[in-house]
Amino acid sequence: MTQNSQYAGVITLEDLAKTLAFQVQMTEHQAYQALRAFGHIVVTAVAQDKAVQIEGFGMFDKGHKPNGEPAIRFRQHNSVREVLSHG
Repeated sequence: MTQNSQYAGVITLEDLAKTLAFQVQMTEHQAYQALRAFGHIVVTAVAQDKAVQIEGFGMFDKGHKPNGEPAIRFRQHNSVREVLSHG
């Protein structure tokens, strides 16, 4: 995790890019661009009232805040729930 993160325990986009780059053997710049593209794709799809489902991870779709403002909602997959429950 980046030492200068705004919040303790927060993994930044740059942190994710470093980890992704190492895991799949690409440059940090390529990983950063891939993560930015992923975020853009998800937001664009949800804005078009499409759900984005990632097997074994969860689903992003459009929800609404109590004031009616649209928001992205994430519903975790059961496997994620298990990991979170059992550490």
